[in-house]
Amino acid sequence: MVFLKLVHIKASSVDCKKEHNVIVEEDAQKIIQLGLIKEQNLRAAFKGQPIPSEITKVLQDKYDQMVLFSMILATDKPFFTYLLTTKDHLPKYLASAHIKSVKSIAVKAEEEALKIIDILWNEYCFVRESKR
Repeated sequence: MVFLKLVHIKASSVDCKKEHNVIVEEDAQKIIQLGLIKEQNLRAAFKGQPIPSEITKVLQDKYDQMVLFSMILATDKPFFTYLLTTKDHLPKYLASAHIKSVKSIAVKAEEEALKIIDILWNEYCFVRESKR
């Protein structure tokens, strides 16, 4: 059900300026190569984007790169980015020096991440219903 919600959220935002359901393209390729998710399913739910080279040239740490990439995504309305991850990776994101004073990013793992997806799903449903 979560995957279906992500597909609907992404599909509803095709013409929207905001970025929804972004996955780092390198991570998407790994998921596809490992056979965890079929490519067409992954692409239906997520938009693959590379981490800008301006970031990868300066920062070597993957977690720092992701935090800065999230900051870039948060420069457009609604000026906020949720970075969804696993409990194993959560401490590494929170330890990044780049996230300490940033208010435009929230890092959520597992159950909390699922709650965020539900909130976004409810917003999608509300907007859809209000257009009818």
